[in-house]
Amino acid sequence: MNFPRKRQIVPYILSAFLIVFALFPAHLAASALTLAWDPNREDDLAGYKVYYGTRSWDYDFVVDVGNVTQYTVTGLESDILYYFAATAYDTSGNESDFSDEVSGVPTDPTNAPPTADAGPDQVVSEGVTVILDASNSSDPDDGIASYLWEQTGGISVTLSDPTAVQPTFTAPNVGPGGASLTFRLTVTDNGGLQSTDTCIVNVTWENTPPTANAGPDQVVLDSDEVTLDGSQSYGTIVFYEWILHHRETSTDRFADGVKPVVSDLEPGFYEVKLTVTDGELTDTDTMLLAVGPCAY
Repeated sequence: MNFPRKRQIVPYILSAFLIVFALFPAHLAASALTLAWDPNREDDLAGYKVYYGTRSWDYDFVVDVGNVTQYTVTGLESDILYYFAATAYDTSGNESDFSDEVSGVPTDPTNAPPTADAGPDQVVSEGVTVILDASNSSDPDDGIASYLWEQTGGISVTLSDPTAVQPTFTAPNVGPGGASLTFRLTVTDNGGLQSTDTCIVNVTWENTPPTANAGPDQVVLDSDEVTLDGSQSYGTIVFYEWILHHRETSTDRFADGVKPVVSDLEPGFYEVKLTVTDGELTDTDTMLLAVGPCAY
């Protein structure tokens, strides 16, 4: 039996209202869809009827569902597009026009959802290549159709391929406190069902030592002011220490700073050692300084 697109309203008219449908797959013994709608507010509301079929606005079936706002239509064929509309009726039997029409495709209720497995949490160092691993995800029946990785927390990184089973990224540089990166995996099976899981990658700070550079050897006169130059040193440096060791007299002069200036040096050869530190790790470099009334 086919129903017309709009039903004739009897003299007592229900006030106009809009039924808002939501469609949900229903895992029952046969393929089904669950519909939900906003309630009608008439004081004498008696219930609702759901109309449906496989042609738009041309319905083959009607179900009096009573005074509820959610109903599961069962006995549907899997993977067939169905159209639905509803009406409200009052205690006198007056029935409203059709609601807006919605449509949906019921899925095979025997399809079990997949299980996403984003792998264990990891602890890695800065700069290493990290591999995310969804290979332990599974589906009991029709198989996994797709994978999707999304970063949901922490310093932003770029995944090699967010749809791969094992995408990679480079662990970012972090501060002394380290950083935690969170990733969400979504797997979808061939029936459209999904599952999610998350993993955390904890990136630890790797303090690399600074590199000292005392500059090139120098030859100066004993009347000259000498500028020592550690500006080619690199890394996180918080302190520069210079020791000028006179080889002949075994006396030492000390200075600090990137480019300290020293004067009144005794003639002779000095081994100049620069030590730089980041507050935790150090590095040294040496240069030769020749001081005299003439070039050596």
